[in-house]
Amino acid sequence: MLELDLERASEEWNNFDKFLKKIPDACTEDLHIHLNGPGGHVNEMVMYLDFFDRYAGNVTLTCDFQMNSADSILFLFSNTKKELSPFATCMIHKAFNSYDCMEYRSKSHYNDFWLKIHADFNEWLSAKFKLILDEEDFAFYETGEDLVLSGEKLRQVVARAEKLFWTKGKAENACPTI
Repeated sequence: MLELDLERASEEWNNFDKFLKKIPDACTEDLHIHLNGPGGHVNEMVMYLDFFDRYAGNVTLTCDFQMNSADSILFLFSNTKKELSPFATCMIHKAFNSYDCMEYRSKSHYNDFWLKIHADFNEWLSAKFKLILDEEDFAFYETGEDLVLSGEKLRQVVARAEKLFWTKGKAENACPTI
Protein backbone atom coordinates (compact mmCIF):
# COMPACT_ATOMS: atom_id res chain seq x y z
CA MET A 1 0.00 0.00 0.00
CA LEU A 2 1.28 3.44 -0.93
CA GLU A 3 0.06 6.35 1.19
CA LEU A 4 0.06 10.00 0.11
CA ASP A 5 -0.95 12.99 2.20
CA LEU A 6 -1.79 16.06 0.14
CA GLU A 7 -2.06 18.81 2.73
CA ARG A 8 -2.12 21.49 0.06
CA ALA A 9 -3.91 19.33 -2.43
CA SER A 10 -4.78 22.03 -4.94
CA GLU A 11 -1.11 22.94 -5.31
CA GLU A 12 -0.16 19.31 -5.85
CA TRP A 13 -3.15 18.41 -8.01
CA ASN A 14 -2.37 21.29 -10.34
CA ASN A 15 0.86 19.55 -11.33
CA PHE A 16 -0.13 16.15 -12.71
CA ASP A 17 3.45 15.22 -13.66
CA LYS A 18 4.65 15.90 -10.10
CA PHE A 19 1.84 13.72 -8.75
CA LEU A 20 2.74 10.86 -11.11
CA LYS A 21 6.39 10.96 -9.96
CA LYS A 22 5.23 9.98 -6.47
CA ILE A 23 4.00 6.67 -7.85
CA PRO A 24 6.70 4.20 -8.95
CA ASP A 25 6.61 3.04 -12.58
CA ALA A 26 4.40 0.01 -13.14
CA CYS A 27 3.03 0.35 -9.60
CA THR A 28 -0.15 -1.57 -8.98
CA GLU A 29 -0.16 -1.19 -5.21
CA ASP A 30 -3.31 0.13 -3.68
CA LEU A 31 -3.14 3.89 -3.12
CA HIS A 32 -4.51 5.75 -0.12
CA ILE A 33 -4.60 9.49 -0.64
CA HIS A 34 -5.50 11.99 2.08
CA LEU A 35 -7.27 14.86 0.38
CA ASN A 36 -7.87 18.09 2.29
CA GLY A 37 -7.67 21.28 0.36
CA PRO A 38 -8.98 24.61 -0.80
CA GLY A 39 -9.75 23.39 -4.32
CA GLY A 40 -8.33 24.37 -7.64
CA HIS A 41 -9.49 24.34 -11.24
CA VAL A 42 -12.15 21.73 -11.86
CA ASN A 43 -11.13 21.14 -15.47
CA GLU A 44 -7.70 19.95 -14.26
CA MET A 45 -9.38 17.19 -12.24
CA VAL A 46 -10.34 15.38 -15.46
CA MET A 47 -6.75 14.08 -15.76
CA TYR A 48 -6.98 12.58 -12.29
CA LEU A 49 -10.42 11.10 -12.90
CA ASP A 50 -8.96 9.35 -15.93
CA PHE A 51 -5.86 8.22 -13.98
CA PHE A 52 -7.94 6.75 -11.14
CA ASP A 53 -10.17 5.01 -13.66
CA ARG A 54 -7.20 3.40 -15.42
CA TYR A 55 -5.00 2.67 -12.38
CA ALA A 56 -4.62 -1.10 -11.88
CA GLY A 57 -4.83 -1.05 -8.07
CA ASN A 58 -7.49 0.27 -5.75
CA VAL A 59 -7.47 3.93 -4.82
CA THR A 60 -8.99 5.28 -1.62
CA LEU A 61 -9.49 9.00 -1.14
CA THR A 62 -9.89 10.17 2.45
CA CYS A 63 -11.15 13.57 3.57
CA ASP A 64 -10.35 14.43 7.17
CA PHE A 65 -11.48 18.07 7.19
CA GLN A 66 -12.60 19.84 4.04
CA MET A 67 -12.77 19.58 0.30
CA ASN A 68 -13.65 22.53 -1.87
CA SER A 69 -14.34 23.04 -5.53
CA ALA A 70 -12.07 20.85 -7.67
CA ASP A 71 -11.06 18.65 -4.73
CA SER A 72 -14.75 17.89 -4.19
CA ILE A 73 -15.23 16.96 -7.84
CA LEU A 74 -12.24 14.65 -7.69
CA PHE A 75 -13.44 13.04 -4.48
CA LEU A 76 -17.05 12.56 -5.53
CA PHE A 77 -16.72 11.57 -9.20
CA SER A 78 -13.60 9.41 -9.05
CA ASN A 79 -13.46 5.64 -9.47
CA THR A 80 -12.24 5.33 -5.88
CA LYS A 81 -13.33 4.22 -2.46
CA LYS A 82 -14.26 7.26 -0.41
CA GLU A 83 -13.68 7.79 3.32
CA LEU A 84 -14.83 10.72 5.48
CA SER A 85 -14.07 11.80 9.00
CA PRO A 86 -17.10 12.79 11.10
CA PHE A 87 -16.03 16.44 10.69
CA ALA A 88 -15.58 16.48 6.91
CA THR A 89 -17.20 19.18 4.78
CA CYS A 90 -17.51 19.46 1.03
CA MET A 91 -18.15 22.60 -1.02
CA ILE A 92 -19.29 22.33 -4.63
CA HIS A 93 -20.21 24.85 -7.29
CA LYS A 94 -20.40 25.14 -11.03
CA ALA A 95 -17.16 25.35 -12.99
CA PHE A 96 -15.85 28.78 -13.92
CA ASN A 97 -18.74 30.36 -12.11
CA SER A 98 -17.02 33.28 -10.42
CA TYR A 99 -17.58 36.83 -11.57
CA ASP A 100 -13.85 37.48 -11.99
CA CYS A 101 -13.37 34.42 -14.15
CA MET A 102 -16.34 35.21 -16.39
CA GLU A 103 -15.44 38.90 -16.62
CA TYR A 104 -11.90 38.01 -17.72
CA ARG A 105 -13.15 35.49 -20.26
CA SER A 106 -15.77 37.90 -21.61
CA LYS A 107 -13.02 40.43 -22.41
CA SER A 108 -10.93 37.77 -24.11
CA HIS A 109 -10.82 37.54 -27.89
CA TYR A 110 -11.73 33.86 -27.36
CA ASN A 111 -15.04 34.85 -25.74
CA ASP A 112 -17.30 32.48 -27.71
CA PHE A 113 -14.83 29.64 -27.32
CA TRP A 114 -14.56 30.09 -23.53
CA LEU A 115 -18.28 30.48 -23.06
CA LYS A 116 -18.86 27.23 -24.99
CA ILE A 117 -16.28 25.40 -22.85
CA HIS A 118 -17.90 26.73 -19.66
CA ALA A 119 -21.37 25.74 -20.80
CA ASP A 120 -20.28 22.24 -21.82
CA PHE A 121 -18.32 21.65 -18.63
CA ASN A 122 -21.16 22.89 -16.43
CA GLU A 123 -23.54 20.62 -18.32
CA TRP A 124 -21.23 17.64 -17.64
CA LEU A 125 -20.98 18.54 -13.94
CA SER A 126 -24.74 19.03 -13.64
CA ALA A 127 -25.42 15.62 -15.16
CA LYS A 128 -23.13 14.00 -12.57
CA PHE A 129 -24.45 16.02 -9.62
CA LYS A 130 -28.05 15.27 -10.59
CA LEU A 131 -27.24 11.59 -9.92
CA ILE A 132 -25.94 12.09 -6.38
CA LEU A 133 -27.62 15.19 -4.92
CA ASP A 134 -31.17 15.24 -3.63
CA GLU A 135 -33.65 17.42 -5.50
CA GLU A 136 -33.38 20.42 -3.17
CA ASP A 137 -29.58 20.47 -3.13
CA PHE A 138 -29.39 20.00 -6.89
CA ALA A 139 -31.76 22.97 -7.41
CA PHE A 140 -29.50 25.07 -5.16
CA TYR A 141 -26.38 23.90 -7.02
CA GLU A 142 -28.00 24.93 -10.30
CA THR A 143 -28.34 28.54 -9.03
CA GLY A 144 -24.55 28.83 -9.19
CA GLU A 145 -24.10 29.45 -5.49
CA ASP A 146 -21.64 27.47 -3.37
CA LEU A 147 -23.29 24.40 -1.85
CA VAL A 148 -21.68 23.16 1.39
CA LEU A 149 -22.42 19.63 2.53
CA SER A 150 -21.51 18.10 5.88
CA GLY A 151 -22.70 15.54 8.39
CA GLU A 152 -25.34 13.00 7.40
CA LYS A 153 -26.17 14.82 4.17
CA LEU A 154 -22.54 14.57 3.01
CA ARG A 155 -22.36 10.89 4.00
CA GLN A 156 -25.48 10.19 1.90
CA VAL A 157 -24.06 12.01 -1.13
CA VAL A 158 -20.72 10.22 -0.78
CA ALA A 159 -22.45 6.84 -0.48
CA ARG A 160 -24.40 7.53 -3.69
CA ALA A 161 -21.23 8.72 -5.45
CA GLU A 162 -19.24 5.69 -4.34
CA LYS A 163 -22.02 3.35 -5.46
CA LEU A 164 -22.21 5.00 -8.91
CA PHE A 165 -18.59 5.85 -9.69
CA TRP A 166 -16.47 3.28 -7.83
CA THR A 167 -16.48 0.34 -10.20
CA LYS A 168 -13.35 -1.51 -9.12
CA GLY A 169 -14.90 -2.59 -5.81
CA LYS A 170 -11.89 -4.51 -4.54
CA ALA A 171 -11.11 -5.28 -0.90
CA GLU A 172 -11.92 -2.30 1.30
CA ASN A 173 -8.91 -2.59 3.58
CA ALA A 174 -6.25 -2.78 0.87
CA CYS A 175 -5.45 0.92 0.36
CA PRO A 176 -2.04 2.65 0.15
CA THR A 177 -1.57 6.27 1.05
CA ILE A 178 0.27 8.79 -1.12
